[in-house]
Amino acid sequence: MPDGITEFSGRLHYAPGMAAPFKSMVLRSILGIFALGALGYAILVLANLKDRDPSGEIAMLESMLERSSPVASEDNSYIYMLGIEGPPDSNPMALGLERYEWMETARPEFSTDDDPLGIGYDFESKRSEAVALLAKTCSESESECLALLESDEETVEQWLTDERWLLDRYRTLIALPVFRESVPFDVFAPLPSYNVILQGQRLHILDAWTAAGAGDAARVSATLDRDLTYWRMVLENSDALITKMIATAAIIRHFKLGNLVLRRLPQDVADDAIPPSWRAELTESERSMQRSLAGEWKYFDDLMKKTVTDMENPFDDWTGLADTTTWERIKWVVLKPMWQPQDLTNRYARMMLDLGNAFDVPYEDIPNAVDIAEELQASAFKPFSRLYNFAGDLAMFTDGWSLSSYAVRVSDLEGIRRAALLVAELRADGVTANDVVQRMLVSEIVHPYTNEPFAWDDSGVMVFKGLEPHEDRSRHELIY
Repeated sequence: MPDGITEFSGRLHYAPGMAAPFKSMVLRSILGIFALGALGYAILVLANLKDRDPSGEIAMLESMLERSSPVASEDNSYIYMLGIEGPPDSNPMALGLERYEWMETARPEFSTDDDPLGIGYDFESKRSEAVALLAKTCSESESECLALLESDEETVEQWLTDERWLLDRYRTLIALPVFRESVPFDVFAPLPSYNVILQGQRLHILDAWTAAGAGDAARVSATLDRDLTYWRMVLENSDALITKMIATAAIIRHFKLGNLVLRRLPQDVADDAIPPSWRAELTESERSMQRSLAGEWKYFDDLMKKTVTDMENPFDDWTGLADTTTWERIKWVVLKPMWQPQDLTNRYARMMLDLGNAFDVPYEDIPNAVDIAEELQASAFKPFSRLYNFAGDLAMFTDGWSLSSYAVRVSDLEGIRRAALLVAELRADGVTANDVVQRMLVSEIVHPYTNEPFAWDDSGVMVFKGLEPHEDRSRHELIY
């Protein structure tokens, strides 16, 4: 039997003389692993002794956000938005100016106790059951909304009467000539009351519905045109991604509800009622993502500055809703020497510019732009790909965001506009549902991405299938 091993009760076991060399070998292995780890950590620290200087791309993004006119102006509809949720007897513009002044001094806490708005006016709880149902239905389903509108004129009138104050406010809002929002954007800064604003939009279009019932094509055209013109202005001037998405949602709702309005008119005046803004293709500046992505960069840059000035942990829950765990604290202590915030904001700026440029292309090239954008985002912050800014790459990779879906949501607007215009023109020409497909095949109004005719569903709707990745958002139906 080999030295150091004895036999006892049919089992092999190590003799005491072997224990010390084995322990020594294990200890040397552990110390070697720690030494290699320490050497690797030292190399990482040495590679991260200095952060980058601000890049030229940052100056380009900052120039996009420069404005010649002040935010705090009575011409600025953003300020009016900040006060629109006040009670009916309040002055939205005065309240908005007061809230904006408070916001400028309240950051970063933005305590709601000090907000001049207080608790917004809860007009929805005062609605009758019938009005509440109509309001909810017309925000979700065009076909069900149409059925209610056609069957319950009394509720339509009640809604317009009860919330005339909101309709008047909305009309004042969309008559204002400027939209300029405040940057930078703080996480907890209050946003305009978009729900209230979009409810006002439904009232505005509902008023156009009553005008269509009276056969007043001129009033219908003017009412719808004013609404779309305003939201196209907001779309063009959005400095925040969320604002760009709100304007997009408002425009989608405009076309779908506006289509119901035009459908109500007699054929002999239907063409006169089509708003001029429906016939104008979205401009490059309206659908461009450059400004809103510049705003996203500004927001990101402020977060990076905060990690430096407040020594905050970028691996924390940025909303502040979850407590920091012990593991997150340890991770930040270890990774902090490899954290280069200026390098991150430089590369984020480069990515925002590249993404904006990727989508500033003709419509037929946008499907390819999606693939380019996804690759840009996937390759911008690859963890373990380099020594420099090791912690920054790790934090950004775990963020897991995708911006291309927002860009195609905006570019899809042109397809919705074209489909809505084609439906309106075919109806005005007296084309029956049986002949729609044949007329679509020869129409110059075609799908923006493929230049092919739109699809027709036998249920009586024209269909535009966009690039938005969510199925419930990509299919748009216009009732004929």
